[in-house]
Amino acid sequence: MNSILGRGATRAALRLLGLSLLVSISGLGCSAGAGAPSGSPGVSAATSAATASESPMSTESIGPDLAASMAATAVLVTEDAATKGELGSYTIDGQGSDAPWLPFGSLIGVEAGAGQPVSVRLLDGGSINGWVADLAAWDDTTGSLARRVAEQEGGAAVQDVALGSLPVGRWVLAVRLFRADARGDGTTFWAVTVR
Repeated sequence: MNSILGRGATRAALRLLGLSLLVSISGLGCSAGAGAPSGSPGVSAATSAATASESPMSTESIGPDLAASMAATAVLVTEDAATKGELGSYTIDGQGSDAPWLPFGSLIGVEAGAGQPVSVRLLDGGSINGWVADLAAWDDTTGSLARRVAEQEGGAAVQDVALGSLPVGRWVLAVRLFRADARGDGTTFWAVTVR
């Protein structure tokens, strides 16, 4: 009787361990930093595109929706960090989502110094051949007063899109990147504080 209970307890413990690992692994694909306080990107929010391209996940293991969203998501690069943003609207490989403007308080926070150049790149390291970057004040919750800070339609493919330096203040930065491989595009958002 004790050996049967012991085996049952061991199986239950192994199932619990497996479930815990599954939850931990699936949490890595979620938008990091959603619960992080604004202005302080968490460890999981700061993501190097180089690291992402060194260890690609197969689309079969993560599913088509997550694979599409990963191919559409961008990383904002400052002197101090590369920070994965919050994906809004995207269309990749026939998958997609339509999202409204994302407000400052719901976004991953990034800090940059005054005059410090910033750039963006795709999370998966893919090439880009078009982009649109808009900036709105932190309290513009709909993006209705956003202004264009960079734009290019087509042209030679690049890995990084230089946005230059952003003005001092607190901003919502929305960047739409068009993939050079013609798979589609996505708009990624950040809450940026420039001091």
